[in-house]
Amino acid sequence: MNHKIIVSGIINVETNVYADHFPIQYSPVRYLCNQVNSNVGGVAFNIANALATLSSDSDIPVNTTLSTIIGNNIDGKTVSTACKGKLFKLDAYKTDYSSTPHSVILYASDGSRMIFNDLKNIQSNPPSMDIDFTDVSLFVSCNVNFNRPLLYKAKAAGTLIATDVHVLSTPYDEYNREFMEAADILFLSDERISEPKKDFLFTLKEIYPAKVIVMGLGKYGALLYTRENDAFYYFSPVKNDNVVNTVGAGDSLFSSFLFYYVNCSNPISALTKAEIFASRKISFNGSSNGFSTDYEIQKAALNISIKIEKI
Repeated sequence: MNHKIIVSGIINVETNVYADHFPIQYSPVRYLCNQVNSNVGGVAFNIANALATLSSDSDIPVNTTLSTIIGNNIDGKTVSTACKGKLFKLDAYKTDYSSTPHSVILYASDGSRMIFNDLKNIQSNPPSMDIDFTDVSLFVSCNVNFNRPLLYKAKAAGTLIATDVHVLSTPYDEYNREFMEAADILFLSDERISEPKKDFLFTLKEIYPAKVIVMGLGKYGALLYTRENDAFYYFSPVKNDNVVNTVGAGDSLFSSFLFYYVNCSNPISALTKAEIFASRKISFNGSSNGFSTDYEIQKAALNISIKIEKI
């Protein structure tokens, strides 16, 4: 079955700058060589691009559409051009916004990074968007304000909803509440969680109805909760001795999990392949670079062992 997936969220221009380490010592000027690079990124672009790349040589392809906002400026032209020739369909809402989101990412060789994300006025003045959910298998809703009304429309249509709320410090996060209440598949990072990770995951599954919850642990692997058997699992990390830039690792884990999950409905199998996908991606610079095909992941999986432990 060729699944139809709609990804709705931000696309932006992204500038990556290498930093020796954090914190950064002040200097009025630093001269770098091939260590400042720009490309098109943004969570929605990354997800759509990853899904399309995985699908490109797969026996179980997906049909991906990227629904996004493009501003009326030179950056808007840049992101429109970048989408040409990609294996996903672009459904871009042209607006009278005079600017397009832009991010600057400082990253170090130890995997640490700091992101400056400027969404311009998209959050404070979200446009009205419309999506037809007929025959849509999965709605991937990034946690931006213009997606809030679409959550209810997708739910009414019976469409499976997935969202990544990224960095949470409390299960009761008000900004992300609507997204977590609507999600069938919920992803998040452990970066700002101070309490035991399983306890945090347990609270999430008690409050919200998600069928599957995945908490990324960065270089320490991932945690998975499945409501089907009401169980928690720990996944060990995939070793990578050639880490270049960890930006986009979470998007990679999320998107590749979705690709395999919609085709097999097995969260354990899907997360196993997703960890391999994400581990390969971080050997490249830029959040939207370094995606593997399904064939490459299937081949790599033959030689990689991931420890999966019920906890």
